[in-house]
Amino acid sequence: MKARDKGFEHGNDLYGQLFEQSLDGVLLIQEGSIIRANAAFCTSHGYEESDLIGRDPIELLHPDDREIARERVAAFLRSDKPSASHTYCSLHRNGTTLTVEVTTRLIRWQDRAILQTIVRNVTSVHATQIALDRETAYFEQLFTSAPEAVVLCDGGGIIQRVNREFCKLFQYTHDEAIGRNIDELVAHPGGNIQDEANSITQTATEGSHTRIETVRHRKDGSLIYVSVLAQPIFIDKRQVGVYAIYRDITRRVGAEQQLHEEKARFEELFEAAPEAIVLCTNESIILRANQEFGRLFGYAPDDVVGKNVDELLSLDDRGVCEEAKATTRRIAAGKRVAFESERRAKDGRRIHVSILGKPIRLDGEQVAVYGMYRDIGARVEAQQALHLAQSKVEGLHTAAGRLERAECADDIYHITTEAAERILGFPHGALDIAKQGQLITQAVTTRTPKQRIRRAPIAAAGSAGRAYREQRTLLENDVRPEQLSERPASPIRALLTAPIRDIGVFQVAAEHADAFTNEDARFLEILLGHTAEALSRLQLQQELLDKATRDELTGVFNRRYFNEVLQHEVRRATRYKYPIGLLMIDVNRFKEINDTRGHQTGDEVLKSIAEMLVACLRETDFIVRYGGDEFLVALLETGEETSQAAERIRNVVRTSDTLLELVGRPVTVSVGTVAWQPESGTTVEAALASADARMYEEKRRR
Repeated sequence: MKARDKGFEHGNDLYGQLFEQSLDGVLLIQEGSIIRANAAFCTSHGYEESDLIGRDPIELLHPDDREIARERVAAFLRSDKPSASHTYCSLHRNGTTLTVEVTTRLIRWQDRAILQTIVRNVTSVHATQIALDRETAYFEQLFTSAPEAVVLCDGGGIIQRVNREFCKLFQYTHDEAIGRNIDELVAHPGGNIQDEANSITQTATEGSHTRIETVRHRKDGSLIYVSVLAQPIFIDKRQVGVYAIYRDITRRVGAEQQLHEEKARFEELFEAAPEAIVLCTNESIILRANQEFGRLFGYAPDDVVGKNVDELLSLDDRGVCEEAKATTRRIAAGKRVAFESERRAKDGRRIHVSILGKPIRLDGEQVAVYGMYRDIGARVEAQQALHLAQSKVEGLHTAAGRLERAECADDIYHITTEAAERILGFPHGALDIAKQGQLITQAVTTRTPKQRIRRAPIAAAGSAGRAYREQRTLLENDVRPEQLSERPASPIRALLTAPIRDIGVFQVAAEHADAFTNEDARFLEILLGHTAEALSRLQLQQELLDKATRDELTGVFNRRYFNEVLQHEVRRATRYKYPIGLLMIDVNRFKEINDTRGHQTGDEVLKSIAEMLVACLRETDFIVRYGGDEFLVALLETGEETSQAAERIRNVVRTSDTLLELVGRPVTVSVGTVAWQPESGTTVEAALASADARMYEEKRRR
């Protein structure tokens, strides 16, 4: 190894001092290993000198730099250069990366050839340079790609740089613009435009900025509208030039001119429009309202300016308020909205309106919104009335189906009153049935006072009696207290009464006048028509059942029906172990009555006796016309009382004034009784035969 610094061998002591006091890190390397490291290097890299002795200095570099570093050291040793400098990334002991400048020299020290490596930590300098390069790149990108035309001039207004947009806007090439006076370039001589341009440049060179909208010339002499911003450039508080930014506003100016023309037309349409129109900011603040807006909502148009349209018109309803705010947000976001809702007038009235909201844009920029309100109250009321009518028709259809399936009169009454209340909306109503010259209440709606339940002669039943007698619906919307047949529990000002054919009436009451309409009357008539059909059906079914099960003359059960029922009752008695009392009854000397008084009198006697049996026995007892002048009574669930029942029947018949008047003498009956027990071992037929035999035995004794 050949030493290249001859002066070093005469100053080893001096070198040692410089070695230790150097502010840069210094390594002495012999045959590829560190033999000395000064304090500055140890401090900058976080090592003790003892930790470094004997180590390969290349290993202190970042792994990415080690290979190139070895190649460079080898190349340096082969060359005749006195030194070599390179920048590397080295590793601090804690693993962080440092940027270092490494200068290598071959020296002689203590008669040995070694490499002296000076390591300068330039991490902060490197970072600063990187930041500076980045900022420069950012500026270049901004300058080059700026959407506005930008020009940089020196203090005399001579163009130093222009961007692409400048060349595009003013139709000059880059080379045509550089070195020209900015005012002469874009403000051709001989007019007020250049004077204005010179004034702007002068102001900027004097350290002030200027912003103005004006016109400038293109290369071909045509004029364009531009906004101009001229600003001085300072470096370390020293003005070094000016820059100007030009923005093409030709389209905007043209739009403003067009807007002025459109505004005149708009004013005419705005005030003459049949709809209520309001113009607002994007934040819902009213800018203008037309005359129809004032008429619809009750405000003077000038009184609403400056107010929030949502707060002005929204109902005291959280849902509607949120709807209005959401609508405003959608329009403010550029959306068109159209819907129907409710809004509030100045006097608090709720108004059904159709609302059209739309943004207003100029050159693609939303500058305001407008709202258009149309009064749809009449249409909404008609729709609601139609919907209500349809709902009532559907409800009545359902009620009609229930009435068709009803199996008893009480069910029909309940279904009718329920339908009148829930479907037709009549909270106060009563259903009366006509019986024996009276109207008797059978059912009332849930809110009808109990005092309304009545039993009154038809002639004294007021409107209900009149509707029944005349068989027509009465609509009375202004009822006075003196017109009522009875004093109600609460005031009544309106009545709607409709007949249920010749079966009864349904009466509806209201506490305020004009409560009912002709449509209410029609719907009630439809409902009562189904009620009448259902009651008539039940009546017909009962008549058919009676014909099949009852004796036509006396009205008690016939023998055929008794035979069907008897087997069922026998099974029940056997299952539950209860007796059945059987009474066979025969009218004494009945043939004599027929022969002397006639068969018609005989029939009246039989009917009267049947009525007496029904009156003196229990409802659960089974009374049968067994044949001719014979009756059979089955005392269900009892057998021990047959004798008492028989004696009661004998006495009732014997003491009857009706029979005495019919026949002219007392009428008697013979009664044979048996108490059949399921566990007796005999059949019920045998028991019947026994009762019949006892009846004939009693008859013979007479």
